[in-house]
Amino acid sequence: MGIRGWDWQAVRIRCRRETDRYLRDPVAAEDVAQEALLRAWRSRASCATPDAPLPWLLAITRNEALRWKARAGQDGDSFDPHVLAAILGADPSDPGETATDRVWLTTAIARLSPPEQRLLRMRYEGDLTTAQIAKRLGTPEGTVKIRLHRLRTRLRGELS
Repeated sequence: MGIRGWDWQAVRIRCRRETDRYLRDPVAAEDVAQEALLRAWRSRASCATPDAPLPWLLAITRNEALRWKARAGQDGDSFDPHVLAAILGADPSDPGETATDRVWLTTAIARLSPPEQRLLRMRYEGDLTTAQIAKRLGTPEGTVKIRLHRLRTRLRGELS
């Protein structure tokens, strides 16, 4: 199928539905969906599954919606619940994801060192790849991957 064969109209509709899950403002949801599609188009060569791009596109859309929420006045010292869910690999719309879990995770993140918190913010709020983070921090990409893995493991351990 390839990139040229993508049904961009259908993708736009799915991306818009995804932004509606995160944003209550329909105008903002449309803007964010369009921005996500633009971001996807610019980085389309990096799609690992060009024959089935929807999960990749929806991830870009979710991250764009979270970025918009952060710019729209979210408290810079706390992580958005959807970001917290992403850190743990959970579904933010899952009813099993309780407010208590978010409070515990927020507390656990607050106990992390500032460099560890910065690493999580760069990855999950800034939507940077491990390669981009490594370049910004001047460390090997493998080191960034290991640190992120260890942070997620530690945070999951604190919730269990």
